[in-house]
Order: sequence, then C-alpha cells, then structure tokens
Amino acid sequence: MWKKLVLVVLCLMVVAAPFLLAIEKPTVGSEETTPYGRWLTVANLPDTGTEPAFLDDDERTYKLVQALILADVDGRGKIQVTELDYGVNSVRFRLVGLTDGGSIVTYVYSGAKDDYPDCDLVLRGILTFTIGTQVTIIPGMEFADTLVVTGDEASTKAWIPVSPMNDTCAEAFIDLQGDDIVVTVGTTVTCNAQLLMKDF
Repeated sequence: MWKKLVLVVLCLMVVAAPFLLAIEKPTVGSEETTPYGRWLTVANLPDTGTEPAFLDDDERTYKLVQALILADVDGRGKIQVTELDYGVNSVRFRLVGLTDGGSIVTYVYSGAKDDYPDCDLVLRGILTFTIGTQVTIIPGMEFADTLVVTGDEASTKAWIPVSPMNDTCAEAFIDLQGDDIVVTVGTTVTCNAQLLMKDF
C-alpha cells in the first residue's frame, strides 16, 4: 500500500514540475537594448602635408596597413585603424570641419580579425562630405551637412546615408555584420576635419 502511495506522489511531482517551473520569474533580462556612448573621433584629418592614397588591391590586409602606417611614406601615416569592441553590430559616421563648403573624401574598409594576427580588408564605401555651418562642441568645427556614398559594390549591406544639405548634420549608417576592424583613409582634405564614429 505504501509503495503505491509513494509511486503516485512521485508521478504527480513529475507531472507538476514543468508547471511549477513555468510560474517562476525569469532571472535574465530579455528586453532588447542598444548600448549608448559618445561620438568618438576615429580620424584626425589635417589639411597640411600629403594626403594618403586609397588602399590598392595589393595592400588590403591588416598587417600590410600597419606596415604602411609605420613607414609613413606619401602621407600613409594618416591612415587610421579602429578596433571595435566585442558585440558591436553597426556604426554611424559624421564629420566635422573647419570651413563651410570644405570637401572631405574618406575611404572606409573593414575586416574580421578577432584577435587573429591578420585579416583581409574590404572596401565598404567611399564617403564624400561637404561642410555646412552648424556649430559643434569641438571648438571651431562645423558639421558636414552633405554626404554622398559611392564605391560600395563589395558591401553586402547597403549604407544608409542622410544628406540634408540644410546646415544641419549629414550621417552614414552601416551594419558591419560582425567585422571588428575599421580602416579609414582620408584621401581628400580641403580643411582641417575630424571623422566621428558611434558604434552599437
């Protein structure tokens, strides 16, 4: 008799367990959030000295770019390499410059390195900014309000550019699809400028 009673109680516990677990509150958050942070300068673009050429097809690896920066021939020391934090999916770019109407052309490459010594770099697009008149928190600098994106044929994700042309702020957005290295090359700089980036 006792054996049957114990067996019945055990069976009831096994059947009831999933329902009891289901009413517990989750201990891990499930709300989707976007990390916040400041806009950071990823490239200082002075108008003095020689501007670097875009990366040729035999220069597009992380190690080769590091060597070009170190050698600093023909302005290649101005090439900028930015390593993204783990978990970053997308980036936004803005540009500030010293002179209304100034033109800045920046090539953007990306690659997936993930602590490996080297990685391939692919041209994701060419950003051509024109400076407007809206002031910024960077002394003397004004936002670019015009932006054209070209050279993005090798990117499987399209850029989303905003180009208001009304003395506000132009911006470019792209999903980097897991890449963690961004290389920027300012090939045309008609006034002192800074390329700003926000990742998330």
